[in-house]
Amino acid sequence: SYLPEEIGRKINISGDINVSAELKGTQENLFIMPKITLFPEADVMIDGVSLGEISDKREYNGKINIKNDKIIINRLDYIKYISSQNNNVYPITFATIDGTLKRNKNIIEPQELNIKTNKNLSNFSL
Repeated sequence: SYLPEEIGRKINISGDINVSAELKGTQENLFIMPKITLFPEADVMIDGVSLGEISDKREYNGKINIKNDKIIINRLDYIKYISSQNNNVYPITFATIDGTLKRNKNIIEPQELNIKTNKNLSNFSL
């Protein structure tokens, strides 16, 4: 468990996961560009629910702006690395998220949230 009890969610992590972010701006207008890479067999469980899809390398890349009480997701991509028949590995964007969240004390509420999936792919989980 990696988060304080006040957050109210139990998060367990297994396997190799890289987390990095570029931060720019001020406390009132912060730009964050996170990159989270989950290597094969790595998993994140939130309250006992797995993110799944552990057989392949996955990435989450984003461009997020935190401005006062708003969290503006300019772009958040879910990328999965798929092996071809000749064992070449290709990154494929499975979904892109954008929208705005609003912070109200300790609660984050979606104001507008768009999830666009790759129409050429089968079912997947985020």
